[in-house]
Amino acid sequence: MRDLKAVGKKFVHVMYPRKSSALLRDWDLWGPLVLCVALALMLQGGSADSKDDGGPQFAEVFVIIWFGAVVITLNSKLLGGTISFFQSLCVLGYCVMPLTVAMLVCRLVLLAGGGTVSFIIRLIVVGAMFAWSTL
Repeated sequence: MRDLKAVGKKFVHVMYPRKSSALLRDWDLWGPLVLCVALALMLQGGSADSKDDGGPQFAEVFVIIWFGAVVITLNSKLLGGTISFFQSLCVLGYCVMPLTVAMLVCRLVLLAGGGTVSFIIRLIVVGAMFAWSTL
């Protein structure tokens, strides 16, 4: 339960950023894992009658996100960064949250129906999440 509260606190911090060195010091990998799995599951999507089971897509998304975070973290450490390895993985993992929220909203819009209006709504959602992630 303690870990769940810490992950929830970090989700709120990602949604409404404010300065807090304690959050960076208390790293965890549960939140990034949940975000990465949720994003990979939504991206694998596909319909029930599809011949493609979506397994490789899940693995590709999962590996690309984690391998990319490890490469960026190692680069930071090699350039003399003062942040620890797991702190960096934690921060980079939580940075996937805007993508996950955008994917969730886009999936819900697609459930309502396709077409030009659906495309425009999804474009606005992705643009808003991009703007949110660059604040």
